[in-house]
Amino acid sequence: GIAAAAPACSIVYVRENPADASSELVPELDRTKGYDPATCRRYSICGVLIESAYELAMLHLWTVTWRSERAEGAMFYTDFFGGTAAHAAASVAWVLFVLVWRDFHFFWVHRLIHPWFGMRVGDAAAGWRGKLDLGAFLYKHVHSLQHRSYNTGPWSGLSMHFVEHILYFSCVFFPSAVIRQHPLHFLVNHWHVLITPLPGHDWFYEPQGGGSYFHYLHHAHHECNYGTPLVPLDKLLGSFEDGSKYKMKEA
Repeated sequence: GIAAAAPACSIVYVRENPADASSELVPELDRTKGYDPATCRRYSICGVLIESAYELAMLHLWTVTWRSERAEGAMFYTDFFGGTAAHAAASVAWVLFVLVWRDFHFFWVHRLIHPWFGMRVGDAAAGWRGKLDLGAFLYKHVHSLQHRSYNTGPWSGLSMHFVEHILYFSCVFFPSAVIRQHPLHFLVNHWHVLITPLPGHDWFYEPQGGGSYFHYLHHAHHECNYGTPLVPLDKLLGSFEDGSKYKMKEA
């Protein structure tokens, strides 16, 4: 994921830096807060190592833990097409399921590491709720590292504390570690969790950008847009923000 997506996104960022973005396009952009690609790269590479460890754990599950059953006539993972139309259709459906599952998992992991009781980050009036708020604790000591990229860039996507990496990448174990599937099902999950954060944080729609304004608003204002538009949990739970209240008032 790092080798494939980040260089292209980095080129886009160098060509069109968010600090030079049009005020008409990004009226709320704070030009005093940028993004440090060198630091973000280091944290991103640490995350890739953790995800690689998860991949090795899955390989161990297939080849060691489940291997004994193969001698009894049972494969330790399934054939992708399975010889029947129904099995092939189910395999394709599981691949598509990854798109929804990834965003569902991301929302809840992300919401876990933000304050739980509705106060904004750093709210001094939180009182006893702030002292008992695990989300506020995790934000301060873990997730705040990710939010150093106020103006996001391509390396921001995986620039996380190792605790957040452990939580974020855990999505790859479902459903492949629970039910028998073809390795491709695991690998689609694996590639998706590694690659999609990179273009999604580059801010620009073109050229070749992911341009997630939805997620940019989260980096800029924190307590909104915890998930993605594909799985609309933010709209259901009241944390959706379209950015309209941050637009510059017309003269």
